[in-house]
Amino acid sequence: MADARAGARELGMSRDTVGKYIKADRPLTKLLSAKAAELGPSVADFAERLFDGPLPWAKVRQGHKLIRLGERYTPGRLDAACRRALAVDLIDVNRVERILVQALEQQETIPELPAPPPAGRFARPGHVFAHGKAHNPDSTDSTQLKTGATVLKVKTG
Repeated sequence: MADARAGARELGMSRDTVGKYIKADRPLTKLLSAKAAELGPSVADFAERLFDGPLPWAKVRQGHKLIRLGERYTPGRLDAACRRALAVDLIDVNRVERILVQALEQQETIPELPAPPPAGRFARPGHVFAHGKAHNPDSTDSTQLKTGATVLKVKTG
């Protein structure tokens, strides 16, 4: 045991217990997948993706909830909601329930993203903001400072 106290439970799983759980939960996930297949092809695909992974028993409650959603709402609506969720690779039963509650499964088209902003939002070109000889081809060794009517030449460098 991980803890020496009497009556303490070990929370980690050894290789032996993982194998036992996988064997024990296979019929349950298959049963839930079969019930989901009765509700529609998209529901079956959703359930298959839900139980796919290394820990299918961790998704059994969500599988039961998926079946109950088919009983609460019509199987046709659930199939449309699962089709919509699979279109955007959304594998979460709570989100499917939200799609059903908000009646979003009736909207067959997924809203498009807004257009990107224009490429340049400044009126001046980029070379105006660059400093130094490497960026400014008009620069010479001396810089001219204009003050009123007189022109001053300042030697740089």
